[in-house]
Amino acid sequence: MKIFKIFATIGLLQIVTLWGCTKEETIPEGFDIPFEEIEHYFVLNSYAQTLDSLLTFLIINDTATLNSIYHPAPSWGSPDHWIGPEDFEDNFLVGIIREISNDIYRFIPKRVYLLNDTLNIKYKSKLIEKNASYSIKCHLMLLIENCPYQGIIFYENDEIVKQLK
Repeated sequence: MKIFKIFATIGLLQIVTLWGCTKEETIPEGFDIPFEEIEHYFVLNSYAQTLDSLLTFLIINDTATLNSIYHPAPSWGSPDHWIGPEDFEDNFLVGIIREISNDIYRFIPKRVYLLNDTLNIKYKSKLIEKNASYSIKCHLMLLIENCPYQGIIFYENDEIVKQLK
């Protein structure tokens, strides 16, 4: 029985590996795409001053673009590693930035999945503190495995807030 469980686990890992998200492969409908929430960065003031809407949605494919928008925040704790060029070989970064405000929000990623050639990104937005004594640019950064999408739909609290084609 123990040997059967080992082979069943290995078989499942092979299936998951076969369905990994690459540009060349076809992915089953509603397939979850691996992602990682990236913390320990802040939005640069020079970029924040250009924001003209409540929410801004970004697709970032290289470190030059990343570094023109975000900066590492080592005082917030140190992650395992900072994002470098090697991270963009098999991934891309999605950024969601809320305009500067003294209403403090926490964005919580829920699910990233591919459906009908559209990447769907679901997250929860929760008001943590209203009228804080300071202002901040609340944001969410997700490093997402490359996949063959034609558009992106963003869902905040299960409601569509943005569609990118």
